[in-house]
Amino acid sequence: MATASVEVLTTAVETGSGYWAKFDRIVRDDQAFVTSVRVIEDGTRIDGGGAFSKFVEGQHIEQAVDAIRSGKVNVSRLIAGQFVGWETDEYEVDAIGADVALQIAVFGEIKYG
Repeated sequence: MATASVEVLTTAVETGSGYWAKFDRIVRDDQAFVTSVRVIEDGTRIDGGGAFSKFVEGQHIEQAVDAIRSGKVNVSRLIAGQFVGWETDEYEVDAIGADVALQIAVFGEIKYG
């Protein structure tokens, strides 16, 4: 059974974050869930810098969710509500919520949207 963080990472890679990111070096478990991936910021960086990439694993998504749930990163109530019940597997994170978690895991903040 996949962990919540791996399910969210898979959703971000497969449906939520393709508008700003490209992905390579994707590693999947035996159930085809993404366990690690290199996230590459697509196009020119907003700050004018060069190419940017970061490896992301389930632990990075966990840290992002902790930041959302603790209020360290400001998100809408709609997004924050998707992570209620996180520790009991009683959550429903959609593509937008997964994208937000991935952005926080990569940048420490919501950069796109």
